[in-house]
Amino acid sequence: MIAPPSYAPDRRLPVSIADGLIDRVDRESVRHAEWVTGDNRDKADAEVADILDRAYETAGLQNIDALADFASQQNRITAIRQGRPLSDQQADDLLWHGKKLVSVEPLPLSALAWQRHRRNTSRLVFEMFALEVENWFERTMRQPAGPDRFYDKRMPGLMRGFDRRPLHLTRRQYELLQAWSKREPEAPESPEQPKP
Repeated sequence: MIAPPSYAPDRRLPVSIADGLIDRVDRESVRHAEWVTGDNRDKADAEVADILDRAYETAGLQNIDALADFASQQNRITAIRQGRPLSDQQADDLLWHGKKLVSVEPLPLSALAWQRHRRNTSRLVFEMFALEVENWFERTMRQPAGPDRFYDKRMPGLMRGFDRRPLHLTRRQYELLQAWSKREPEAPESPEQPKP
């Protein structure tokens, strides 16, 4: 069961019970190209904005620096179980590390995560990011139920799912974001020309 912690009822996690249920009954609708365009464009934008808002709320709830240390240890354990231990460098390369950041913040990764997720809650800023950064979706989003068991820099970051693997979005959320990332930008409306 996934639910907000009782000490932070105002925060929503990236994947909820409702997301799991709608994924089971309405996964097909987001697979059609028109789901993120035309008359449904605003609804798709609202769903994407909700996912980004929840990512920001979750980032503000956690000590990302401590989670990165925990995930690094989990990666080492996973690698040993698979019979191919990671060197310290390989383990460090998978994740972010606050020790490597130049910052005056006591929790540098947490401060960076809060800042970036807050920026992403601005629709205009995130749309510009999506247009300017090539293949951002493929590089930053974890595939649902993918084969990789290692924690890395893909989102949702440093969170454990119900199956003890790194957390991923539902397939519906993933495919919605994927379709949204590939759609053409909305053409600006041309001003009406005055009639002579």
